[in-house]
Amino acid sequence: MPANRLNRIKPGDFHGNVWGWTQDNTLENYVLPLCWLHPEVDRSPAEPLWIPTGFLGTLEDSLLHLSYGNGKIFSALQQHIGDTSQGAVTELGIRIPTGTMRGRFNPKDGHLYVCGLVGWSSDQPQEGGFYRVRRTGVPIRAPRTFHVVQDGVVLTFATPLDADSATDSDNWRLEAWNFHDTIHAVENVSGEQLLDAR
Repeated sequence: MPANRLNRIKPGDFHGNVWGWTQDNTLENYVLPLCWLHPEVDRSPAEPLWIPTGFLGTLEDSLLHLSYGNGKIFSALQQHIGDTSQGAVTELGIRIPTGTMRGRFNPKDGHLYVCGLVGWSSDQPQEGGFYRVRRTGVPIRAPRTFHVVQDGVVLTFATPLDADSATDSDNWRLEAWNFHDTIHAVENVSGEQLLDAR
């Protein structure tokens, strides 16, 4: 079962939150998420965070995904085709010892500061903390973009990869889950049916 999602939100879009439902929100204008996050990836997302220009080098002007569920920091990749967008997440190899909640980039030193806590259901047991994530000068070997093609996925890296290492299939791991749309009738508190899908 998909548990969490990353949405690309534009004013007026309906993403299935029936508490924000109006008469204009129907299954016909329901906007699918960029991607669903399987619980094995992240069972409790925290705040997404844009990387400003001039921060984190090759990842600047892209999106980070912070995880309360496992304390990890992911790069959230996006592909846009016309009016349709889809996404993917990839781990950056950063794990905070508590569930992450919020992050901010400091314009004075260029570092990312992350705070977190544990109040319920996180893999990371530290009760809370305030952490600095800084660049070490080692190249960030994470995908910058992805594009789904007929027979696979094309990843673009901002930092060149070693050819021998990059072509060794043992160095790669890709996981995908296919979720079926199973939205059923949704009613408001007075019992009026709002949405129906079979």
